[in-house]
Amino acid sequence: MSANIQPVAMAVIEGPDEHILSGDNWLRHQLTGLNLYQRSKGFFQTNLDMAVKLYATAALWTADLEISRYWDLFCGSGGFGLHCLTPNRQLTGIEIEAEVIACAQRSADEMGLGAQVHFQALDSSAFARSSEGEAPQPIIANPPRQGLGTELCTQIKQLAPDYLLYSSCNAATLAADLSALEGYRIDRVQLFDMLPHTAHYEVLLLLHRIEQPCIKSQFGFIY
Repeated sequence: MSANIQPVAMAVIEGPDEHILSGDNWLRHQLTGLNLYQRSKGFFQTNLDMAVKLYATAALWTADLEISRYWDLFCGSGGFGLHCLTPNRQLTGIEIEAEVIACAQRSADEMGLGAQVHFQALDSSAFARSSEGEAPQPIIANPPRQGLGTELCTQIKQLAPDYLLYSSCNAATLAADLSALEGYRIDRVQLFDMLPHTAHYEVLLLLHRIEQPCIKSQFGFIY
């Protein structure tokens, strides 16, 4: 248990000061036999039953893909990346909040993954921009409500991974990102009722790069 002090009246809920009242500030969630952790400044899917289905679907969709190394951008506590991991795959997880990366790293350490997994507290766009240009297979992305954005979509197109696994909680920014990701088609899509009795949901898509970009007409997208 902790208390967060936000001394400034602003839209940002959390302030810089966090005071631990009891416990050690680590909340453990066990999902499909995998321990995932949450700290006070971290994000975690609030509906654990639906989170299990979300991560299991991601693992299922990527199970047969030829993957040697892949990125998990906006990785949070590592839910997507760690669930899609197999012994012959290398994972790089990127998340801007250092406390959240500490959660993902704790899970990896407990699993004894060693050099197979590398988590870094970095901005996802900055990380993609500084990469050496070799495309990971695939890129997993679970951005906040503002979506990937034009810059990161452009960087993904330049890296040209064969697949992009995209989890979104905002249909408006998802539509904008899909429009910016010309050259990718939707292979699979599934909706998850993450927040029942509300208008909010999570949608998971598997995008596949095609040789010729799609053409947008008045009737929609033509491939």
